[in-house]
Amino acid sequence: MAVHLLHQTDLFRPHQDPDDHWDLACVYALAFARQLTLHGVLIDYPPPDRDRTPDIAAIAQLNYLTGLRVPFGAGSPKAMSVRTDQQKGASRSEENGIRMVLDTLQNAPEPVVITIVGSCRDVAIAGNRAPDLFREKCAGVYLNAGSGTPIPERLGELEYNVRLNVSAFAAIFDLPCPVYWMPCFEITPPNWCVEEYGTFYRFRQDEILPYLSPRLQNYFISMFGHKSATRWLGDLCGAKDEAIFAAQ
Repeated sequence: MAVHLLHQTDLFRPHQDPDDHWDLACVYALAFARQLTLHGVLIDYPPPDRDRTPDIAAIAQLNYLTGLRVPFGAGSPKAMSVRTDQQKGASRSEENGIRMVLDTLQNAPEPVVITIVGSCRDVAIAGNRAPDLFREKCAGVYLNAGSGTPIPERLGELEYNVRLNVSAFAAIFDLPCPVYWMPCFEITPPNWCVEEYGTFYRFRQDEILPYLSPRLQNYFISMFGHKSATRWLGDLCGAKDEAIFAAQ
């Protein structure tokens, strides 16, 4: 059976950390290899204390590289106040991401998998608005958030993706569809090492980047160098910035 995917992420420019751009490149690689159909990329609304914007330039670059035409959406700026919040009073722009989730599920020919590597907000609100749709058309939510230690005394502080909207994180577990929880770390703050109850892993970028195509290298250079989003095509197809590349 074909895999239909909606990818949710906190993909920003300038980036918080490069993992979201690596995640996105992997998702596009799977779509390009026809191992899945990528129905859209839903990006968090930037936190108010961060001078960042959704990195639609990265999506444009990967669309150009792969020949795909993947749409994107921006999430709600309003946090869920309680886990049952439906944000019924949201404006059309504020509920853009929520409607993207619902429209994707409604229009896909088969049930859709949703991956969450950022805030849970828009998926949780969509589930509160249309639980029957999730029951019928969501094949599962793969949730990368939180701390996975089985020892409550070791929990420590809340993990970043959970802190973005605690009520939304809790609401994901109320969805009437399979939820596959993949904690970011075993404990937070993390030990920054591979542990039994967390998905964190580490690799050296300089062991992978040299083997990528020149344009895919430029995709990462554009992110590393905080390049202007308005020059996304020129940065992608132009000469490689050797100084930025060598620094990774």
